Amino acid sequence: MKTGLIFLFFLGWLVTPCNATYSILGFDPETGEIGGGVQSCVPTVTMVLHGEGDVGMVAAQGRPRPEYGRAGLKYLRAGLDPLRAVRAVHEGGFFFTPWGGSKYEMQFAIMDRQGRAAAYTGPQCSDYAGHQIGRHCIAQGNLVESSRVVSGMVYAFETTKGPLKYRLMAALEAAQANGGDRRGMMSAAMLIVKNGSKERNGVVLDIAENMNFFPLAGLRAQLEQTNRSTPFWASSDAIKDNPSRPATTTLRKP
Repeated sequence: MKTGLIFLFFLGWLVTPCNATYSILGFDPETGEIGGGVQSCVPTVTMVLHGEGDVGMVAAQGRPRPEYGRAGLKYLRAGLDPLRAVRAVHEGGFFFTPWGGSKYEMQFAIMDRQGRAAAYTGPQCSDYAGHQIGRHCIAQGNLVESSRVVSGMVYAFETTKGPLKYRLMAALEAAQANGGDRRGMMSAAMLIVKNGSKERNGVVLDIAENMNFFPLAGLRAQLEQTNRSTPFWASSDAIKDNPSRPATTTLRKP
């Protein structure tokens, strides 16, 4: 009986959309890197971040589908600025999800290769929900403890020194310190692409912690195993190809 209840509990989490999530996109003008970090109470958030070197980065949450990220990148490639790209995604009809919902529950941010950014927070997103643009960054959150979760990410990103990956990590940790996701923690991910790099669409870092009640600690541990000059990918690639397979924290060189 107990085993059955545990199974049903996790089954419920597995089919829950990322509608209680916080994320940040950031740009490093010195290196040409564009990155994103995300944390949520659902078992995996690997569908939230989408990026491509010389194009930009998209963080789609609320009622996410891969089409949101693909569409955002498509509009950037077509020459739309982030604000026009956000409007195009919102009006593009990618609103059906297996869990219902509408475009008014969508929340997503778009950053182009120059670090310009825009976002949309639907009026039906669960409180607190909002976004904030900072210097070379944009943060957003829904069903988070308060507006300090979002503003704290911007402040941490702007005041932290060092490589982009550590600035994104500091932002996620600041969000959690300010209350984070109201339902708790279970997964986190980070994706960084670099302008001018053609290999793997410019991806230089792609890591994730899935089904982990301490995902930010796991994500930081992964970062400590990487260095700025060598690209690393975690087994989050397997999640994107096969969502039923949990990722491990083992890193591998390309």
